[in-house]
Amino acid sequence: MPSLRSQLADARDWLFPRKCLRKQRWMTERIAKSVIRTRLAAKRDAPAELYCYACAECGGWHITKMKQPDG
Repeated sequence: MPSLRSQLADARDWLFPRKCLRKQRWMTERIAKSVIRTRLAAKRDAPAELYCYACAECGGWHITKMKQPDG
């Protein structure tokens, strides 16, 4: 029988699109914006600005350094 860790990895791969698996996923916009503030305050290799966006693929929020179009 596969290990629990293996079963969870298989479920994650099935639930989320492959491109989202390489990214950190935040459950809400509020959490994503909090992470952005923390990263920018820490200034550890942080770009001048960070943005968050809702992902239509996985339903979560991702952080990017590319400015997102309004909309």
